[in-house]
Amino acid sequence: MVTCVAWSSSGRGARLGLLSWYATGSASGRVVIWNAKTRESVVSFDAGGAVRSLAFSPDGNHLAAGLDRGQLSVFSVTQDPTLAPPNNVLPRFHAAVAGELRAAVTAVSYSPDGRVLAAGDGLGNLELYRCRVSGANRRTYRRRAKCVGHCSAVLHVDWSADSRVARSSS
Repeated sequence: MVTCVAWSSSGRGARLGLLSWYATGSASGRVVIWNAKTRESVVSFDAGGAVRSLAFSPDGNHLAAGLDRGQLSVFSVTQDPTLAPPNNVLPRFHAAVAGELRAAVTAVSYSPDGRVLAAGDGLGNLELYRCRVSGANRRTYRRRAKCVGHCSAVLHVDWSADSRVARSSS
């Protein structure tokens, strides 16, 4: 059963559905990346636990997956030019993001500039992680802030266009 979906709007053909992807996550831990134009599966992989939320980085090179027990994993999802489409996408585990989330990570979202990743859990905690780009397709994640005050699970996180304000709902 699909539990979440994320759209990657990066690439020149995003508006036309060319070279654009979307990803689905499931309670079984399976993540499937789809070609938005052909609606065919490009690649699937195991995220390491039940997937509760997904978000692509603005450049489309990373996919953050919110899992059970406060786990937040990031996968590199770049294309390999030596392979023929549609089998040219190689998902690789990139980073386990360390924070203080304790329940299922129910919402994840990158800021539009890609510098911050927000993650909220089922207990109402919201954490912001600074994303540092260090070379081609390499990112490091460090916790920057913890937001408190939600009365229930964080269901959605969104950003202002200038990436200065995170909005969340519970």
